[in-house]
Amino acid sequence: MRGKIITEKHYQDAMNNEVASFVKEHIRHARFLSSDGTKIHALYALHDKPKAAVLLVHGLSEFAERYIEQIYYFYNEGYSVFAPDLRGHGRSGRKIPEANRIFIRSFNEYIMDLQCAMEQLLKEKCPNDPVLIYGHSMGGCISALFLEEFPESALCAVLSSPMIGINFGGSSEKSVRMLAAASKVLSWNNKTLGKDHFDSEPSFEESCSLSKVRFDQTLKMRLRHRAYQTENITYSWARAALAATDEVMKNAEKIKIPTLICQAGNDTFVNNDAQNRFAALIRSAEIIRFPTAKHEIANSEDDILELYWSSVFDFFENQLKKIKN
Repeated sequence: MRGKIITEKHYQDAMNNEVASFVKEHIRHARFLSSDGTKIHALYALHDKPKAAVLLVHGLSEFAERYIEQIYYFYNEGYSVFAPDLRGHGRSGRKIPEANRIFIRSFNEYIMDLQCAMEQLLKEKCPNDPVLIYGHSMGGCISALFLEEFPESALCAVLSSPMIGINFGGSSEKSVRMLAAASKVLSWNNKTLGKDHFDSEPSFEESCSLSKVRFDQTLKMRLRHRAYQTENITYSWARAALAATDEVMKNAEKIKIPTLICQAGNDTFVNNDAQNRFAALIRSAEIIRFPTAKHEIANSEDDILELYWSSVFDFFENQLKKIKN
């Protein structure tokens, strides 16, 4: 360990020992039904003297178990943590049989899952604790949409590389939207954009991570569990994502709580300019930029991680101090 983080040099040893012991002693599984009857799986860790409860919202193609290291950090800082598998991801329910495909009709379904997590997990197990939200990428977009609809539901939020706008690479946004519209007419709902299989040998160099040991750890999890091999985007998800990014920007002013946006300088997945415009519309928002980080800031090298987690914890601590004074 160095400061608040596990260094790359000691990563595997720490995960096999301290973190494994933490998982065995503190991590619990929960299942609950979302409003439409979809079964949602979640991991949680209850602190015996919690400062607050953290709702952790994962990103596209991810799953709660991938965040064990982050849950470990939050717990060590004095927080209870709740991390649901969003529908269509991990061990939660799916609307299509193909485990590799990411399908959703509307991001409102994700919002519904978070509201049920609040009601059936956080309020039941931590009824008197302030709620803090931590959302990464797609989870950052979902968290923002959730806060626009339920502005009083949390004390503050950290949005890490939030998907406020999508980076379309070499394609224009206009052409992408035209293709999305055509896919609806053609009923390409379950059909995937590009490949339609789980990639068991992904390239670290082309990934969103700067930490090889963390990249390898995630791959091991994916190879062990078929439920963690969800990675191919369907046209239905793409249409829903475009609608969600429009909606989250349109209603940004509805977010009333302090919000920290952590921005990766070398992000090739989301649009940083959209994050900047979004932050300017929120009453109390700040951006911390990590110039050399890729999209997954929490999967970076030691120097970036030290600054990143210090920024996250300092932000949460400062917000908690305000309600105590």
